[in-house]
Amino acid sequence: MGLNLGILLLLLAIIGQQQRRRKYLGRQPKHNIKTGLLWLLLLPVSTLLSLVLAFASGLSLYQVPSGSMLPTLPLGSIILVDRYTKPQRCDMVVFTHQQINYVKRLVAPPNSQFTLQGHLLTQQQKPWDCPQLRWQPPLAKGQQTIHLDEQQWFAMGDNRAFSFDSRNFGAIASKDIVGVVTLVWVN
Repeated sequence: MGLNLGILLLLLAIIGQQQRRRKYLGRQPKHNIKTGLLWLLLLPVSTLLSLVLAFASGLSLYQVPSGSMLPTLPLGSIILVDRYTKPQRCDMVVFTHQQINYVKRLVAPPNSQFTLQGHLLTQQQKPWDCPQLRWQPPLAKGQQTIHLDEQQWFAMGDNRAFSFDSRNFGAIASKDIVGVVTLVWVN
């Protein structure tokens, strides 16, 4: 987006300089078809160039495919994912599991041990969940203790009751994380 602004300012400066020069010479500026065509050509080209630079710098766009991250990410939202940001606990990430991309929150980091009771995570008998959750999940019967190794993460959707996540398919490998969600456009 900064590149678009830079090109736009450059074009305005060039056009302004040409108009000042024409006024100085005593001629009235003419409406020029070439200037209009130049605008029509440069804006899409600069937008395309900005997107190419964004993707080359490790940024990718994804669309949220389900309601598993409600209310944080509404269905259909567009998210910007940075492949080079190191993920941390409670980050929203895109990862691949069986050739399908998922958007979930990393609720437990590598080398951790915690207890999962329904939708609730506890560590040493105390709630151990991400502060971004806006509601308290209900407790369910039964619990299991989970141990993660040095290359595993535990990911869950914010909409715990309706999320297909690590509770269903197990921990995810660090190598399967595509990137960290850095920006959200709510649709």
